[in-house]
Formats: sequence, C-alpha cells, structure tokens
Amino acid sequence: EAVANPVRDGNAKAANKNYEKMMSEIFSECRRVLSPKGILSLMFTHKTQEAWETLTKSLINSGWVISASAPVEAESTHSMHLMQKAGAVSSVFISCRKKKIKNSEPMLWTGLGGTGVAQQIRIAVQEGLKEFEALKLNPVAEMVASYGRAVRVLSQNWPVIDGDEPVGPIRAMNEASRVAAENQISRITKGRIRVADPS
Repeated sequence: EAVANPVRDGNAKAANKNYEKMMSEIFSECRRVLSPKGILSLMFTHKTQEAWETLTKSLINSGWVISASAPVEAESTHSMHLMQKAGAVSSVFISCRKKKIKNSEPMLWTGLGGTGVAQQIRIAVQEGLKEFEALKLNPVAEMVASYGRAVRVLSQNWPVIDGDEPVGPIRAMNEASRVAAENQISRITKGRIRVADPS
C-alpha cells in the first residue's frame, strides 16, 4: 500500500518523497507486466495539486504517457454529508499508455504564435469543460477534472521548459485552474464578464 505517512518517515517532506518513490515502483511494475499495446487505467480522487503532482511525476518517471482522462461521479450528489459542501464529488479515471519515444529536445511552454504547451493545455481544458457540462459538476470537481486534461498534455510533451526553467505539473494545473475559473466567471455572469486571454 502506497501512503504518505509522516509518522513513519519522520516528517511530511520525507513522507511525500517516499510516497512518490512507492508510486513509481508500482507504475514501473505495471509497465513491466503490461503488453506493449496495453492500457493502464486508474481512478484518482484526490483534489490537491500536490497529490496530482506526485501522481503525474510518478507516471512520467515510470515511462507512461497519459492518453485520456474523464471525471466520473463517485458518490451521489444527494448524499447528506456532501450537500452544500464544496467538495470534489467526482473521481477522475485516467488511462495511460507506454511512452515509446522520448523527446530529444524539451518542448516549449510558450511557443511562437500560440503553439506552445501552455496553449495546448488551454485548448484541452476548454474542450474538457464543454464535455463536463452534462455532468453538472460543482466548481471544485470541475477544477479537479481540468487537472486531468492539463497533466495529459504535459505528459505527452514531457519534458517542457519555459526559458531555462523546467515546467512541472503544478504549472500545468495552475493554467488549467485559470481556464476553469474564467469559464465559471463567464457562466455565473451569463457572459457579461470575461477574463481576457493573456496570449
């Protein structure tokens, strides 16, 4: 069982490092036993960016690329303990495939003419938000579902740099959060208020 345990490991930082190591070992073994064309599917319910970062890094470092993600309602929205709470009521199903070719050169976060990975993330999240409408997700669940779309793009382009700095999962998720927040503002105000796209 892979869990972050500060008591066992001495402190939260060591616990998180050990957790990422255990997750990488699990995903490495999955990669070893899966056929070349096989698909790894997993369900992720955490809503913190730190948990998503650990998951994404563990998958990438183990030779996986995220090929798809989709939110699925895990519990009834009418459950008494979920009513009127801003909790993520959806789990996110993630599908992964073995990455066959490593990028010889890092991909650019901001490319010429809006061709960078940041723009790809914005487009993927915008498309995802349209798909999520039928699920009637609450704002937190919608944000978390957007993380899946962002880390999918990041994993497919890994490694990614902005200038000389490497771009990690948190940066990708922050971009997804911004797009999701813009969408929520536009929806709440019925389009009267829109946040301008910085590109």
